[in-house]
Amino acid sequence: MKLKLLFFLTFITFSANSQNFKVNSFFAETIKNGIVKGIVLDGELEKTPLVFAKITVKELAKSINTNTKGKYKLKLKPGTYTLLFDFIGYDTKKVVNVIVKDNTETNLNQTLNASIINNNYSITSLN
Repeated sequence: MKLKLLFFLTFITFSANSQNFKVNSFFAETIKNGIVKGIVLDGELEKTPLVFAKITVKELAKSINTNTKGKYKLKLKPGTYTLLFDFIGYDTKKVVNVIVKDNTETNLNQTLNASIINNNYSITSLN
């Protein structure tokens, strides 16, 4: 009797999991992500990629960094996004209304310029 009960419970569990798998795979096929990709370059030396520059999707508070070739690739659900491109010592660039469509790649290359820092320091005596 215990063996029959164990077999029955195993069968029910397996059936429930296989049904759940079919439902999840159905929704995974209907909702596809789009891709935003590109390269981030130095503004003065335009052929020089910025390694490990940060790209932030403002609406998702999600960030990634460029690779060793200055390239990045974001997989996003269809929608409209604001992207922030940032690198230490460079001005942040904001790109609004980036439209992501399902199963579509969007190329978005960016050039960042070095920040201008005002070095008006005054030296005062500590005496």
